[in-house]
Amino acid sequence: MRGEDLIRDALKSIQCPKGMVDGVIVSGEGQKKEKKKRKYIKKAFPKVIDNWITSDFVRFASRIFYSRYGKKWTLNFSAQCKEVLKIKDCLSEIFGFCNNAILKDYIEWFFEHKSDVFVEKNGEFFFSYLCYDKILSLFYVEYSFKHPEEQHDNEEQYNNEEQYDSIDTPEIKSEDQFADIENTFLLNDEDFVSKYGVIIAVNWLITSRKFSAKEAIHYVYSACDKIHSKGLFDNVIKSTVKYNPYPGRLEFLDANKIAKKINPLLSLCVEITIDNRADLPI
Repeated sequence: MRGEDLIRDALKSIQCPKGMVDGVIVSGEGQKKEKKKRKYIKKAFPKVIDNWITSDFVRFASRIFYSRYGKKWTLNFSAQCKEVLKIKDCLSEIFGFCNNAILKDYIEWFFEHKSDVFVEKNGEFFFSYLCYDKILSLFYVEYSFKHPEEQHDNEEQYNNEEQYDSIDTPEIKSEDQFADIENTFLLNDEDFVSKYGVIIAVNWLITSRKFSAKEAIHYVYSACDKIHSKGLFDNVIKSTVKYNPYPGRLEFLDANKIAKKINPLLSLCVEITIDNRADLPI
């Protein structure tokens, strides 16, 4: 008998221990494989905001994210805890200090007012968004210090699974084509100018962001220059012409000046009206 046959016969004679099938422990009728189920226990947040730790803020943000977008994020938990500490440092720089109450309010404020534009563009949320200087500055301007009992009377809502799953998400009215202008500005200068054109971009920066005319023109020119280098300046032209005619009261109307500065062959002329055009955000 050949060696291979001897080995094969020897293996056949070895019986698998009772209760084992292919090396897997089995039990019960039908020899079904046993599976251990991992029990999930939902951890409640500390009732006192001062007792929250970094991981509480990560879980808090993840629940708001789920309530707004109907999906769970897949971010690395440890990495996000480190990001929370960075956010707290950023808030400390702008406020001069940062306690848990301010940090919690900032996270809520961000999701309420700023997260949609980031999630729509990138499909995900990252805590690094909260470290953007422009967003931090806007929060600083809008934030008002309240008494703790008024400020945090809704802490229990996130300790109740049914409640946070049913929180309504604010909707932006589709008919308001300028509803998202500030978020677009905060997100990206090229998107801002490409979407709203030169005239609206410059004048909005002057009236809403308190830029000087020189600063606003330079900001828009720099964005246009980058857009042109990518061969996408037609988008700026279309957006600028789209909102014709512009009211003559505006401080800046010479879109062609910016176009010619980028390339003498470019032309970007607009129509002017004596009407006020109250539908424009400028």
